[in-house]
Amino acid sequence: MPHIVVESLKEIKYPQKTGDTEFLFQAENLIGVKTKNAQFLIKISKKENGFLIKYDKITRPLIKEIKKAYLAFVKLHNSNIFFENLTGI
Repeated sequence: MPHIVVESLKEIKYPQKTGDTEFLFQAENLIGVKTKNAQFLIKISKKENGFLIKYDKITRPLIKEIKKAYLAFVKLHNSNIFFENLTGI
């Protein structure tokens, strides 16, 4: 499943919008995401070398929408990607 590891995250207030991707709220380590074609949650986990960003499996969005949201999230936080498996975007 697609996921990314980013260097850092900055403190932001929700809701935020980047392009056609909306980040609606943050509750603990979950962020509500809305795109033109889906609504889902992404999960943030602190790791030794950064933050792991992956979608929450309970919401089961389209992979294409997940990848688009990940890239918008990185842009919103102005962060660097350490690792990604988003091939085929």
